[in-house]
Amino acid sequence: IDWSFDLLPAPERALLRWLSVFAGGCTLVAAEAVASGAEIEIDVLEALSHLVNKSLVGVREEREKVRYQLLESVRQYAVEKLVEAGELDVVRDRHLDHFVELVEGAEPRLHGAGQLAALQAIETEGDNVRAALEWAASAHRTLPGLRLASRLGRYWAIRSEYSEGVFWLRRAMAAPNAAEYPADHAWALFFLGYISFFKGDRSTMQKALNQSFEMARACGDRRCEAYALDFLGALALGDRDFALADQRYQDSQLIMRETGDTWGVALTLWHLGASRKDQGDDECALQL
Repeated sequence: IDWSFDLLPAPERALLRWLSVFAGGCTLVAAEAVASGAEIEIDVLEALSHLVNKSLVGVREEREKVRYQLLESVRQYAVEKLVEAGELDVVRDRHLDHFVELVEGAEPRLHGAGQLAALQAIETEGDNVRAALEWAASAHRTLPGLRLASRLGRYWAIRSEYSEGVFWLRRAMAAPNAAEYPADHAWALFFLGYISFFKGDRSTMQKALNQSFEMARACGDRRCEAYALDFLGALALGDRDFALADQRYQDSQLIMRETGDTWGVALTLWHLGASRKDQGDDECALQL
């Protein structure tokens, strides 16, 4: 590998080093993301084509998209070269930033007709997302770590990957300076409570949702406040405290309307309907 590597022109050597941060391969867009901002300008597509022709990078088609991947022996070699070049931190950071952006773009689509495509977009990059979460936790990249973990909360819930979700959310919030980012911390707490609802872990759900609600209200994140309030309503409903449950659902709905969150309004209407049904008012439940 040394011999092959030494024969490469400088742009191809650099790109091969940078590709070593990917787990499970990457798209052209992702490769361009880790190459962006570098001192040496590279035509990534051209350099990739040369590396493929020289059998240092593999190429495959997955879900009608081309992915590039290194053999594990080549990847480990390239990691060593990345460390030798003193580029590990900066390239890992670019990798992390790219997957935060990818997940942030997919997360809103988990609510509607684009849900399947959004699930597939995250699932395809599962190994890279985990690598990004690991780097954020181990290198104390607190804000991107919180953002990434909290934006994955709904994905983990839909996919029933509860244990993994709880693991990464707790790890992101365990960063020593996590409290410096209250809005993202509040969302991470909300999704910890949200996932704990599906796990049947009432104690964690109650604690996390109360903390999320208070933190969101204090920092002015109205949407997070509304979602935490809605699921606190579910806790009250479980206790058969219908008055408290309905009040929380209604307060949550007002904020959802205020922030223009149509999906959130629908959610609170559904929950209010469930509450009315439990109270024996089927007609009102049906209307809601």
